[in-house]
Amino acid sequence: MPTESDSKMSRGAWTIWGAATSFYFLRVVLFVAFGVFGAKIQAALTIGAGVFGGLGGVAYTVYGLLQLPLSLMLDRIGPRLVLTLSCGACVAGSVAFALATNVLWAVLGSLLIGGGSAIAYVGAMSLSRRLFPPTHFAYVVGLIILVASLGGASMQELFGLLVNWADWRSIMMTLACFAVFIMALLWLIIPDDPVRRQSGALPARPTEFKALYRDLRAVLSHKQIWLAGTYRGFTLGQMLSFGYVWDIPFQMAHYHDLSKSVAINSAVLIGFGLGSAIIGWISDRVRTRVWPMRVAALAMLAPMVCLIWYPRSDDWVAAGLLLSFGLACGGAALGHAVGAESSPKHLTATALGFVSTLAYVISGILQILPGILLDLTTASDSPAGMVCHYTIGQYCDSFVVFPIASICAVIATLGIRESFPVQTFGIKKDSAV
Repeated sequence: MPTESDSKMSRGAWTIWGAATSFYFLRVVLFVAFGVFGAKIQAALTIGAGVFGGLGGVAYTVYGLLQLPLSLMLDRIGPRLVLTLSCGACVAGSVAFALATNVLWAVLGSLLIGGGSAIAYVGAMSLSRRLFPPTHFAYVVGLIILVASLGGASMQELFGLLVNWADWRSIMMTLACFAVFIMALLWLIIPDDPVRRQSGALPARPTEFKALYRDLRAVLSHKQIWLAGTYRGFTLGQMLSFGYVWDIPFQMAHYHDLSKSVAINSAVLIGFGLGSAIIGWISDRVRTRVWPMRVAALAMLAPMVCLIWYPRSDDWVAAGLLLSFGLACGGAALGHAVGAESSPKHLTATALGFVSTLAYVISGILQILPGILLDLTTASDSPAGMVCHYTIGQYCDSFVVFPIASICAVIATLGIRESFPVQTFGIKKDSAV
């Protein structure tokens, strides 16, 4: 029977989780806004598509590179200061973008937004591990992704409407004000360090370089964490590559209609958010990580094979296959669960940061490979009014990398030990926590 103090602790944990998740939601919204306002930004700054793509590349590159360093700092300094200052960088980046009159200011905005938001997801996951029972970790992490995915999809539609009658600079400045509000929430709600006093594992001088190196070496010595990052890369990478980059042009080759292609593509985004929460909940309920990871990777194969080798022109069939694919991609969240559960508790953020960094490296490769394979084909003439320059068959041939990635994810699970907190069965866990 839960006591009143347990109830208060639970409410406090969810309040902290909500503040941290709001920062990740901000990260998704800022990246979504960049894509929606793309044409307006190009016109305002008088730049071409190549330069605009470079601005997006800067944000994503810095986002990936800074995850591990910021994760190390979060473990050593504490989440309140690191998350608040990181959100402050997002505020500055949004303002720089809103006021940008040339490319240099836009690059500065991209750097600040990408770098500041790099710790948002890892910070929310790290706090979740520290605040909630270990048997609920995968589900709580799935909820983080669900909130961000559904919120991002909704804001994408809202921005698409607002940009028709409101100046994009005003919208970016409004987002900067929203970021200031989240920054205040992080400072007021996030605890300084909920495990420092409990573990006693942190040295007296938390920013000492040797201590940071020692922490990083302790994390990198775990083969389990490397395999978790590899699994996450080959599953999340398919979502980032196919769902966010290649599916819309692929659907355009089918329907020759951008609005319909975007609407159909939204099925995979919704599926990913729902799948992350559902698979996380199932994993916690059945008390295992490895088998849900393996099943999810295998489940990604069937809809992808149908999409690329048996392409359908029916939009409902396509949406159903994409929804199924997105649901299965939700298993990627378990890669982070394994990484966190295989590390010492006071190095949770460092382990999560490394898993995320490795996953983004693999994801980047999976985004590039289809383009390379497409360039090796003979591009057909684009029909009048079309955005894509390739046939359905050429896209299907280049998408062979995705079934291969699913197989690689399954292979990675063969070397992963069960990391679910087995102390619930009365067995002593062999990894340090």
